[in-house]
Amino acid sequence: MRPAPMAAPRTRLFLTAGSLLLTAVAVFLPLEAAAPAGPAAPAKPAAAAGYGYRLPDGQVSPLWWAEGAYKVMRDDPLPAAKSPGVSISAAGNEFEPFLLVLRPAASLDDVRVSVSDLAGPRGAALPAAAISIRSVEYVRVTTPTDAAAKPGWWPDPLPPVEGPFSAAGGENHPLWITVKVPAEAVPGEYKGLIRLTAGARRQTVPLTLKVRDFALPSRSSIRSSFGLPTEHIRLYHNLETREELEKVVDLYYQDMRDHRVAPTYPFELYPIEVEFDGLPWKGGEFASNNPHGGGRCLKIVDDDHAANVETSSAGTIPVETGEAYSLSLWARAAADGQDATVMLEALDSSGKPVYPCAFLRAFK
Repeated sequence: MRPAPMAAPRTRLFLTAGSLLLTAVAVFLPLEAAAPAGPAAPAKPAAAAGYGYRLPDGQVSPLWWAEGAYKVMRDDPLPAAKSPGVSISAAGNEFEPFLLVLRPAASLDDVRVSVSDLAGPRGAALPAAAISIRSVEYVRVTTPTDAAAKPGWWPDPLPPVEGPFSAAGGENHPLWITVKVPAEAVPGEYKGLIRLTAGARRQTVPLTLKVRDFALPSRSSIRSSFGLPTEHIRLYHNLETREELEKVVDLYYQDMRDHRVAPTYPFELYPIEVEFDGLPWKGGEFASNNPHGGGRCLKIVDDDHAANVETSSAGTIPVETGEAYSLSLWARAAADGQDATVMLEALDSSGKPVYPCAFLRAFK
């Protein structure tokens, strides 16, 4: 048997994420460019004044704060409830955000904000480096997606505060401040100060953090699926190259990992390719009980009286012209006296059968 040369078969398997229990749905609203400073169109959720805490007056600006679950609209009024400072609580290995809101009567320039180290029990401390400060920016929604929303400027982007900024008069300017509590943090109460300056004016806000006596696991025990197609990221950030897209997507995935959220398609840019060596089979099943050699054998069950039950190789064995080959096959039956039939078929380089080289034999 001397068929023409044939290419060695290779199988590739592409895997994607699946079997996820929870799904986070992102609702996209038509929007325009980021909002410039200045008066805004009214847009606020119902009963907006019923949340937050007014802080004591200072030299820089009237201030108030709220928990991170709220959306602070530009024209939300100062809250009625009062608080001497910001007070939050968190477990170890948890991010805990809050909103500190400036509402100056007149426009402010050269505004700077910082947070001190937090001093805790028994000499423990939480460094200022574990606290991030971001500015809450706004986008203009022209077509709301449901009855709960209204057209106007809505808070959404959170760029880092990396230097002095300006705050328009007569409207809210929220800051998104996040404390990252280490997993090994000593439980108890931590205290520090938020410092604000605007030129020569100074103002401080007490910050109290209660660290609870347990820590969240680094690895989430709940499956999640947050739909964030990389094509949406490319369009939103106006990315032009593959390198730019990979860099920005990796930043998104890092943030999702930190907050224990899983993307629906984590391998969209980096598909997993698996190559299997050896000869795959169609039909039958692999069994590990008493193989003739190796770890498994191919099991064929003939339980159909109306049809032939068979299995065949899914790929080909490459051979070279002029070479002699020996093919060995070992088989056993469930009972004595049962026959097995083997057919060996030769193909040319285009994959067409070479019939004179076909071989059929029955084994007792």
